[in-house]
Amino acid sequence: MATTQKVCGSCHGAELVIGRQESRDAWGAIVEDMIQRGAKGTDDEFYEVVDYLATHFSKSSPVVKINVNKATAKDLENSLRIPAKQAAAIVQQREEKGDFKSLDDLEKVPGIDAGKIEANKKRLAF
Repeated sequence: MATTQKVCGSCHGAELVIGRQESRDAWGAIVEDMIQRGAKGTDDEFYEVVDYLATHFSKSSPVVKINVNKATAKDLENSLRIPAKQAAAIVQQREEKGDFKSLDDLEKVPGIDAGKIEANKKRLAF
């Protein structure tokens, strides 16, 4: 975990992977993309990052939930794989009207694709 935080944490928070469950190959491709974007680390560190992600955030891992009342718009976008505009709408609604209490509350956000939210309901915490 320390290596993952060292290598990945210079550009983004660990929250970026919360709720994502990818195969080893998919995590490898994501890390390769990070390298292409300028991530710094040794080959051994990059392999360790892929191993960590594949072990803790794979399709067979328990689902890691994202708290919609605390997450940033970027975290919601990445974790739920929704457009930035919808993620921003969730945060705006939360700031204007207070915390969400249920899935129904979340699905009432103007501009939200309720089907996408329903598909991700196992990843949501309130």
